[in-house]
Amino acid sequence: MFDGIGTPTVTVASVILAGLIAGQMLAIALANQAALSLPETSWTLRFQAENKLFTKTMPPFLLLPLVGLIGSAFLTESIPRILFSASCALEVIVLVITMMIEVPINTQVDSWTAGSAPTTWIATRDRWLRFHWLRTAAGAGSFIFAVIGLGIHP
Repeated sequence: MFDGIGTPTVTVASVILAGLIAGQMLAIALANQAALSLPETSWTLRFQAENKLFTKTMPPFLLLPLVGLIGSAFLTESIPRILFSASCALEVIVLVITMMIEVPINTQVDSWTAGSAPTTWIATRDRWLRFHWLRTAAGAGSFIFAVIGLGIHP
């Protein structure tokens, strides 16, 4: 499986990063699931604070595993290549959901004033969470494929 000197480093680092992102997405999903009982003001302030942090940290951390997994797909062969390619496809789904659905919702919620959110705030909150769970499942699947690909030696 590991033909070049840099291959094991790229592959192992990519799998670790994919796992860290999947774990972080799961933690965020669980925290937001638990926050469903919060009143609008508290939920809005909490969501806005989290979004400020994640807009600064997440872009590179979402792209690094994808770049590494793409490299791993090219650096491996046979079944591992297929598994790393599947892992890449799922990471792309994570990015598409993030950029096409979650970021616009985040921007919308950031424009709200806590305590006077639109009457549709619950539907917005629930839509974001549904898509975040979908994104989390894709990220976890990506990690699982990558781990399996790492363990197979043709």
